[in-house]
Amino acid sequence: MTTKHVPEGTQDKRAILGHASQLWTPGLERRLELMRTHVDLDGKRILDIGCGVGAFVRRLQEYSTDIVGTDIDRESVLRGVEELPNLGLALGEHMPFKDGTFDVIILHEVLEHVANDVETLKEAHRLLAPGGKVVIFFPNRMYPFETHGIFLGKRY
Repeated sequence: MTTKHVPEGTQDKRAILGHASQLWTPGLERRLELMRTHVDLDGKRILDIGCGVGAFVRRLQEYSTDIVGTDIDRESVLRGVEELPNLGLALGEHMPFKDGTFDVIILHEVLEHVANDVETLKEAHRLLAPGGKVVIFFPNRMYPFETHGIFLGKRY
């Protein structure tokens, strides 16, 4: 877990892990359409690192049946596996898959939450098949409206 922008002693899980999408929203649909303009998803082996309860995994089943999601939040994964059996616990820096396993790897608002973003990207590269694509969505902290939340003192 990252503590880059989190005051010491913070216990609010949302501040540390983020708040994964529980529902499929119009914003996520726009991101999926943007992704599809650059990446072929049809029949691909797809990994969603930081999947939360599996919103993207669920939606991507329209394009491929070979989709896996991982997250470090046990509670989210347990909620997700009630509907999606292909979710599991794993750190972005240490994934339990063989080299070259995936054609597409998605990191949707995840890098800002991992303990080591460089190691997470190296791990994604290791898992990527030749010609594969890594899709990264990352918040712009300089944008006037930041949806990740902010701290006022020590309160999230």
